[in-house]
Parts: sequence; C-alpha cells; structure tokens
Amino acid sequence: MRTVNPQRHAARVEEILTGAANSFAQHGYANTTITELQRATGCSSGTLFHYFSDKASMFRAIIEAGCADQWDRLAAIDAGAPTAFWSAVDILRSDFTDPNAPGLVGAILERRSADPDLEKILADHEKLVLDLLSGMIKRLQRRRLMDKSLTPDEAARWVVWTIDGIILHVNDHDFDPAQASALLSRSLRSTLRLTD
Repeated sequence: MRTVNPQRHAARVEEILTGAANSFAQHGYANTTITELQRATGCSSGTLFHYFSDKASMFRAIIEAGCADQWDRLAAIDAGAPTAFWSAVDILRSDFTDPNAPGLVGAILERRSADPDLEKILADHEKLVLDLLSGMIKRLQRRRLMDKSLTPDEAARWVVWTIDGIILHVNDHDFDPAQASALLSRSLRSTLRLTD
C-alpha cells in the first residue's frame, strides 16, 4: 500500500483550490465546468475527484479555507487592546485588494441556498466574526469611545454589511482600494461616533 506524504498532499490540495478559486471567481459557480476546473488547476478529472468528491465539495473547501484563514487572523488580535476594533476592520477589509473577492462572493450568492453545508460554513463563520466584533464594540462603548445608540450586535452587523457591500465593487473599473478603505474608516467613525 502506498503511503501518502501529508505535506505533499496538503500542497497539492492548496494548488487545486487556488486554481479552482480563480475559475469560480471568473466564471461563477454554475458556469465553472469540470473542463474549466481541469484547465485552471492543471489536473485531470481523475486527480480532481481523487481530492474532492464533486464540484460542490471543492467550492466548499475554497470557502472554508478562506473563512479559516480570516478567523485565524482575527483570533490573533488582542481583543482588549485599544486598537483591536481597527485591527479587525483591517483584516475584514483586506479583501478590497483581492480581485477574486467579488467573483467568489457572487458564486457564494449563487450557490448558498442550494447547499446546506456551504450555508453552515458561512453562518458559523459569520457568527464568530459578529461575536468578536460585538465584544470589541462593547468594550469601546464601556470606555466611552463609541456611541451607545446602537447595540454592540447592531453595530457589528452594520460593520460587516458595509464591508461586504464594498467588496462587491472591487472589480469596478474605477475602484480604488485606498479610497474605499479611507471612506470606510470615515463612515465608521461618523456612524458609530468613534473617537480615537
């Protein structure tokens, strides 16, 4: 029986997911065919199906890996630090410079209602992010550094919705990540009445 080198296996999965993510971002979920995935990953269909049971499981793996990476970076923040909220916002807005972000968001929207497993991955990740932001906001409000007219949960949801809305425009011909980031900071300071 052949032994599997775990590092080689993980590297191959990462290569496949990178190529597949580019394809899903460019073509959407429904229009990404197995032939297109073969081209984008440089793999035969047999190799693809050796690592993933089907196109849906491959797409879920891409989204799950992205959520895990983002959560790892968020969880590393010292939530009690005065700059914690802005550190979290910086991580969430890092997708402003990712040209695949709006295409993958579109593919997620296309697929989400048809795939309960994908829905669970996204809902679980969103809950983690909202809980983390809500806790940070609660601390800012206690320190009188943020207005209390919104509950921490409402404010956290508004932050996530605003960032998600901006990400949909990353590929617009006139999108400027630095300008969008500055506008987001100004709108957060204004809406949430944040003081530094």
